[in-house]
Amino acid sequence: VALGEACANAVEHGGAGGTPAGYRVTAYLDGERCRIEVADSGPGFAHTRGSRPARPDAEHGRGLCLIRELADHVHIGPEPGRRGTVVSFDKILKWRDDSPLLAV
Repeated sequence: VALGEACANAVEHGGAGGTPAGYRVTAYLDGERCRIEVADSGPGFAHTRGSRPARPDAEHGRGLCLIRELADHVHIGPEPGRRGTVVSFDKILKWRDDSPLLAV
């Protein structure tokens, strides 16, 4: 869900001058941490951590709030050395011995 929201934001807001946006998704595992980054090449935006959440009846504006609720660590900022925005989030993976993924 978090990845879908980040990609939807990149498509909707990451284009330049109303053109559709291209974006890049990078994911990797580091021990028990899964890091996902979605980067676009749009104009970027002034993001503040304390931005107000969307109204309950709003059709847009919930994506970043959902990402923050679902992920363990979230960073939103400019693409280093380039134009655009990067939404980076981590999910800590805690495996259980009785997990269905481990059963054969």
